[in-house]
Amino acid sequence: MSRESQEILERSWQDYLRTGNAQALTVAAQGHIGASRPLPELVMLYAEAMADQEHHTPERAAAAQAIADEMEPVGMAHRIIEGRLPSYERGGG
Repeated sequence: MSRESQEILERSWQDYLRTGNAQALTVAAQGHIGASRPLPELVMLYAEAMADQEHHTPERAAAAQAIADEMEPVGMAHRIIEGRLPSYERGGG
């Protein structure tokens, strides 16, 4: 995952909430998807990391959390490019 592309996505999200500029947000989402591992791969890795939870070690739990932390913004980026954004109302941002 690209930390830089994630930061751009997060800033674009905040800008969208203030301005309603969905185009810039969509471009940032596309960039983050291109810089990240594919979402299906992340989902598979997370499922593997969470398997057999009763035998988790702190290291396995940390690895699962790291995958979840990577997966969340990638999933958000996919929702954005699919057009699933909260409605924006000028002044209500």
